[in-house]
Amino acid sequence: MINEKQEALDYLQGKHIQEDNMYRTCLIIARYYKEEGLKHVDIRNTIFDWAGQYHIYIKHDLNAIITYVMSNPLPLKEKTVKINQKDRDTISRITTNPKTRLVALALLCYAKAYGNKNREFHISSVSLGAWIGMHRSQLKRRYIQELIDFEYLEELEKPKNNYTWSNPQNTKYRIQASLHNSGEYELVQNDIRKLYEEVFS
Repeated sequence: MINEKQEALDYLQGKHIQEDNMYRTCLIIARYYKEEGLKHVDIRNTIFDWAGQYHIYIKHDLNAIITYVMSNPLPLKEKTVKINQKDRDTISRITTNPKTRLVALALLCYAKAYGNKNREFHISSVSLGAWIGMHRSQLKRRYIQELIDFEYLEELEKPKNNYTWSNPQNTKYRIQASLHNSGEYELVQNDIRKLYEEVFS
């Protein structure tokens, strides 16, 4: 989620694969192969070979995904995110539940990478769940709701009903924490659980 090139490599190794997140998975892989210089048909064939290797069914229109990627100059992002003691203390004051802390940490990392000056950002609960290893229903109903109830997170805009390229089921949030990107702990290769152990051990 933070380092999109690493995200693509993880998917290609069969990691973090969830059916609900398949549109993003194919999108990120297609962007990776575009940057590797592959053409439309080669990307399609390579993705289908990958899907066959891991017994993955792609229900989305893969040609449409590839066409979208090839017409969009947006490169894969490779962000660096660091966590400091103040971040740790902020999360620790909100909750003692390890899973809620994990979600809070993941959202903070994402906000540091992609949030605006008002600490606002858009994120898909499906993609977030795939990254941290939780189902989206449990993630939103319990852990994100807890963070909203205890004023760590504010939901600003719910996703619309139907997925489109301009609205990939993202929710807009504002996080009530500093986004100062500094500290002794660094997210490496998108490994949010390893970062969690380092921060809260």
